[in-house]
Amino acid sequence: GDNAASAELATEAIEIARDLGAPEIEANALITRSGSRLALGAMDEAEADARRANELAAGIGNTAELPRSLRYLAEVLAFRRQHDKAISTSVRAFDEAERLGLGRSEGISALAALAAEMLWAGRWREADGVLRRMERVGVSGYHANSFHLVHAHLAIGRGDFAGAERHIAALDRLATDDV
Repeated sequence: GDNAASAELATEAIEIARDLGAPEIEANALITRSGSRLALGAMDEAEADARRANELAAGIGNTAELPRSLRYLAEVLAFRRQHDKAISTSVRAFDEAERLGLGRSEGISALAALAAEMLWAGRWREADGVLRRMERVGVSGYHANSFHLVHAHLAIGRGDFAGAERHIAALDRLATDDV
């Protein structure tokens, strides 16, 4: 998509939400802008947006924006190659999602990010555990892509090419069924 336009629109939404005193909407728009800024390579700004969204969400308490803000912050930290911080932030995102009863939505998103980060950090056994947890929670839709991709990478790294092929075939099926 057009990340520059997305960031611009999110900035407008942030300003309107502030004027209206709507911190949950402001947090949502900050998260959107964080993702757009990260895609544009503006990591400092992306991190600042995710952290501010998290502050707002924490002040609200029971809002989906809390695990979402942590998820986006973890993504920024991963791009910065701060693996341990990205991992601990993803764990916090999942824990908050579970606490809020959002394990199958926001929680699975956090687990998908956590599995990928464990893979890239070389923590393969822990990545296996996260993938098993994803299976227990129930993985579908967009997050199934990450699930199968991490499985395939782990299988290749272990020389299990038949296992990798099964997960790549699953990815192909997901892409074929995608609209």
